[in-house]
Amino acid sequence: MLKLAVLGVMGLAACFTAYVRLAPIEAERWHNNPMPLGALDAPTHQTGAGSYAEVIHLPGATKDDAFAALSEIASETPRTVTLAGSADEGRLTFVTRSRGFEFPDYTTVEIAQTPDGVGVAFFGRLRFGQSDFGVNQVRIRRWIEALTRRVQG
Repeated sequence: MLKLAVLGVMGLAACFTAYVRLAPIEAERWHNNPMPLGALDAPTHQTGAGSYAEVIHLPGATKDDAFAALSEIASETPRTVTLAGSADEGRLTFVTRSRGFEFPDYTTVEIAQTPDGVGVAFFGRLRFGQSDFGVNQVRIRRWIEALTRRVQG
């Protein structure tokens, strides 16, 4: 009886893992940013269950330089791929998968030229579960530090 219970639990875990890894990604669902750049005057940090958002301003930077740097930073982040967007659109969305179960997290970045630099809005969120254990905040803070160094350093 115990063997059947263990096999049942293992079977459920395998099905869940397969679903998380193979679930289709609908770009139009994730390629948005509920914290638009117009919020530059608003508080810069917002957190919620499994999400993190921050808006920064980079004086003296150009939109093209910021997009190029951000694309490099994302490509250097393990298990991260571009989902949608372009510099022309002013928005990029990336998918970063966790180790092991490969839970997908989505990070959308909007960049807009301002009179004295660029504004950059970051929004990271999870797809499955109730908590991301702070990984979206950590990733976004690392990307902000790297972006700031590359475009202003």
